[in-house]
Amino acid sequence: MNDHDLNPETKNPEKEEALPETLKVGNLEINKISEKSKKSIASRVLIGLTLAAIAIPCLIYGSWAWLALVMVVAGFTGYEIIRAPQKKAQWYTYALVYLFLFLTVYWGLIRKYTDGLVSQWSQWGEIRDFSFNLENVYDVSGYGASSFSLSVSPIVLGLMLIGFFWLSIAQETFSFTDICYYFTMVLMVGLGLQAALYLRLCPFVANPALLAYPTGSYEYRFGQSTELVIFALLGALLNDTFAYFGGMFFGRHHMNPRVSPKKTWEGFFIGWIGTSLVLCAYCFVLSYFKLDVLPGVFDFDHWYLVLAASLLIPLIGDLGDLSFSLIKRHFVFKDYSRVLGPHGGFLDRIDSCLFTVLGVSVVVMTVLYWSVPAGSAGTASLFSLGGIL
Repeated sequence: MNDHDLNPETKNPEKEEALPETLKVGNLEINKISEKSKKSIASRVLIGLTLAAIAIPCLIYGSWAWLALVMVVAGFTGYEIIRAPQKKAQWYTYALVYLFLFLTVYWGLIRKYTDGLVSQWSQWGEIRDFSFNLENVYDVSGYGASSFSLSVSPIVLGLMLIGFFWLSIAQETFSFTDICYYFTMVLMVGLGLQAALYLRLCPFVANPALLAYPTGSYEYRFGQSTELVIFALLGALLNDTFAYFGGMFFGRHHMNPRVSPKKTWEGFFIGWIGTSLVLCAYCFVLSYFKLDVLPGVFDFDHWYLVLAASLLIPLIGDLGDLSFSLIKRHFVFKDYSRVLGPHGGFLDRIDSCLFTVLGVSVVVMTVLYWSVPAGSAGTASLFSLGGIL
């Protein structure tokens, strides 16, 4: 592991970016775009189109394809988590980080399938029915029966703390700060990726609020069921795009140079307002054509939830972006890796997405919880130790 590969900002990571020259168009001042910025735009578009060409088919198909894509992303992000502190990592550091990251991402699926298999074995003494159908994981008539929430095992959390504390004893350069960093990053990235799975599968939940459409049809499975996760991802990606170009053309006041030297207040407000308007339009237009993003949650009848989510998603995305930037400032490097060439690593590109999918998942889980009739199995399990922990 070479330090120079991390492209550290050796001058001063807290230094504000120099303000660009401006030109006047009527009464409006617009920043001049440098040749470097023009090349950066072209490169960003190319990388964005390449990633979209890979991700969109997996998103539309769902099931094992989306599961596999999340697994690939988890693989790259695990590598970037390990290399961020810029210390030589032993093989057992990689083993522990990847083990706990994958357990966090897939714990909900592991627990539900295991519950179903154990139930069959205890009832009949054999496994009579097993099929790899992810939609059934969140169906009360399928495996694991009852819960439809994100899941984190307290046993996994305890083992993760023990493992990282053991590393601090076994490895002289592994400090208490490293324990806090690895625990936080594994949990934060793991829950974000689990939320991406949840939002793709949530439309198949057997819940009274979601039974307005034939979930078994191909149109629903490969079309309408994708709208929820698109809603969350679109909020992050549009906010990044609007804020990037808004700051490039109109940015004059730095937002927080200590954390992110390039972000400006102008870009922030352009991203927030523009993204909120597009998200509202996205939900209301689809609802007008009877294609609700999530029936019973994001539709015309619950316009206030649509409005609240549309306003909150860009803010949550900004929080994710700034949080991962804060980590980069702490360890003094520019990009988490060079996997995507001049535009850094996967964590540099999906930082805001991880927070938005997690935020939308919390909203959806909360609304679905209150939509279940009192005393039902879903209500009893959603926030029980088995369901949420």
